[in-house]
Amino acid sequence: MLSAATAAVCLVAPLPGSTADAARTITYFPLSYPRMADKAAADWNRVGARVELVRAPGRRRADYVIRKNRNTDCSGTMSTSGRLTVSRGCPNKRTTAQVIAHEFGHIFFFHHENRRCSLMNAVIYSECRGKAKSWRRCRYLTKFDAWARARRFGKNERGRKTGLCR
Repeated sequence: MLSAATAAVCLVAPLPGSTADAARTITYFPLSYPRMADKAAADWNRVGARVELVRAPGRRRADYVIRKNRNTDCSGTMSTSGRLTVSRGCPNKRTTAQVIAHEFGHIFFFHHENRRCSLMNAVIYSECRGKAKSWRRCRYLTKFDAWARARRFGKNERGRKTGLCR
């Protein structure tokens, strides 16, 4: 069982001017990687917290715009100005979607969590001790990620926890 002290490590206060708590909807527009962004958003939305990621009809109406950068590694960054960038060096679509899902976690005000297995590890799944290789059929979020998001935003009765990585 996780304690409140444990939760304080991964949860942070909203950024100044953030509307995530008030609106309960955060919009994104994928200039790059549209399928992977939609899959990452669907996984975050599936866990049943009372705030959702919704694809905007255009980049001018989006809170966050997803685009590629020129780096050849496999990484992502998220700025407070609404830019979410993912490098071109990820080995496959699943890894790219995991990086996008990780960056979406920062939109939900999560820090890196390096004490347990989590999508929010600084290096994704680095604390999973070999479990990630068997995760080809499960969703990107771990049970801890789902718990932390529900704790931050409240639960929604339509949330499903099936398919989460352990």
